[in-house]
Amino acid sequence: ADEVSDVSGWEQLGVVLRFVKKNKAEEKFVAFQKCTSVTGEAVCQELVSLLSKLNLPLADCRGQGYDGGGNMAGQHRGCQARFLEKSPAATYFHCSSHQLNL
Repeated sequence: ADEVSDVSGWEQLGVVLRFVKKNKAEEKFVAFQKCTSVTGEAVCQELVSLLSKLNLPLADCRGQGYDGGGNMAGQHRGCQARFLEKSPAATYFHCSSHQLNL
């Protein structure tokens, strides 16, 4: 997941799920979720809400990947820390797309 604002100023959270199907890793774009705030707590709430709407149990999550921004990756108040409290098996990984040296 990653949040961004578009040209109209609309804050949105792009959500992609990665899962294993028939022993093959797959990634699927799920949604752009509107965000009223981009704090770690607010983004986590939006993500949990979306997963709930999709009937995806948090207990089944095994990883989470975001950019390195404090609101997403912060160890205490970032989205990853808050999500980890709800789903302890969902280890945080820094998104490899944000690690490119362009």
